[in-house]
Amino acid sequence: MKKGQKDAFYLQGKLKAMAAEPTTFMYYTKRAIQLQDKIEIINKNSAELQDELQAIRDQKKVKPRIIVKSVCLGKEVDPTKVIPGLTGEKSVDLDALTKHLKQLEKKLKERKLAKEKKYVPRTVTVELDKKMAQKLQQWEELTEENESLKFQHQKLKSIAEAISSCTKSQNTAPLLEWLPSALKKTIDSKDYTREQIRPHLEMFEDDSPSSINEAECLLQYIQRFSELFESGQYELAALYVANCPRGLLRIKEVMEKFKGITRSKEEVPLLLVFFEALMNSSTVVKHPPDAEMTVEGINCALSQNRVDLVIHWVTQQRLTFSEVLGNVIYEYGEKVPQNKNVCLALAHLVYSKCNVYSKAALCMCKLDQFYGAREYIFQCKNFTLDDYTYLLKNCHRTELIQCLTSEWNGNPPTISVGLAVLLLIPTIHKEFGFNFLEEIRMSGQNALEDVILNDATCTPEDWKTIIEELENSNYNELAEEIASVLTSQSGIFDISEVEDDHKIMEHIFW
Repeated sequence: MKKGQKDAFYLQGKLKAMAAEPTTFMYYTKRAIQLQDKIEIINKNSAELQDELQAIRDQKKVKPRIIVKSVCLGKEVDPTKVIPGLTGEKSVDLDALTKHLKQLEKKLKERKLAKEKKYVPRTVTVELDKKMAQKLQQWEELTEENESLKFQHQKLKSIAEAISSCTKSQNTAPLLEWLPSALKKTIDSKDYTREQIRPHLEMFEDDSPSSINEAECLLQYIQRFSELFESGQYELAALYVANCPRGLLRIKEVMEKFKGITRSKEEVPLLLVFFEALMNSSTVVKHPPDAEMTVEGINCALSQNRVDLVIHWVTQQRLTFSEVLGNVIYEYGEKVPQNKNVCLALAHLVYSKCNVYSKAALCMCKLDQFYGAREYIFQCKNFTLDDYTYLLKNCHRTELIQCLTSEWNGNPPTISVGLAVLLLIPTIHKEFGFNFLEEIRMSGQNALEDVILNDATCTPEDWKTIIEELENSNYNELAEEIASVLTSQSGIFDISEVEDDHKIMEHIFW
């Protein structure tokens, strides 16, 4: 019975499927016709697109892109691009294009006219600048000669007046006896300055180049500089500033203009070009840059690692020396070890010119020239206790303190051991002085005793201060030995309370 039920169910399903076959076939046929119509439409559209694409390709082959060369700029122009100064809408408007063309033609005509009247080839300007530099140098030489001739004229005029008054007077004394008293003022005129004799030389002022109004000259120089600078001729502008008479354009404002122009990293900065021209001509026009501009120029050269320029400028003295300049060179040497020795030598030269003796001596010590530093200190009559303190604080080398505290070539020590330690006690480097005393104690049996007894600078009170600091720093053995040396001397600790009785010798170093 169950098998019969399954067979009946299967036969019913098969019967329904056979009954639905005509309808299913009809639907499939209809869908096939629809898809066939869509394929025909797609093929038709594809053919049309292919025809359009081929037409565009054929058009490009027949009409290639036209490249027009710009008349005024000499560059290639693509007509398919948007015209500069016009919007996309105006680029296809015939009236707007005609109006824009007239404006461009007008500008082109003005530029051609300006090129003929206002501008000359660069070679001409270079030659003119060379001639101008020669004329300026010649003008300065003639100015000096003119001043000398004026001075001689004043002397001769005074002599002529003295002789004239002598002949007109009733004096019977010989001329040679009377003339010296009359010419006393003329004899003293050797000390005249140009400002003192200028009121007597008004007859020559109209012909003197220096009588030109300085304000008008400055205005002309500024106008010429602005023309060169705005036209992009920066190198020529820098040379013009450098060779300007009396250094009228050697000012901070001009420097800032060059500083404001940026270049690519591959090119030399314009500020460095400006300072090269300035430094190389400073000895010619006798107007070196001031201290502030000098520091700016050195910083600019060092930022480009142009140590060679700094060496040339400093050794040839083409700048203004200052302590700040020495600090800049010294700090650069600390940052760049390969140039440290060169920078220390240059900084020493700068500090010496500025009478900054402590820093000049420190540079020599950093170069391991301790004996040279000692001789330099000996030659400096104004090397103070503060200078010694600065030197010992910044150079913690045993060789330095040994040189300063030892005799040489029959000369006494530059500074005593006790004083050196006393100078270091108020600082954070007092351990350096204590270690030096310890080295002396370990060098021989009576070495420390000899140092203390031969020290004519430090008083017993000073040594007592050293002993207290040694005990506070746990140098107990050293403190006890110094105390034993002092107590071995009769009445060594019987210190007078009167300040004038102490052996104070600070006046030697001030």
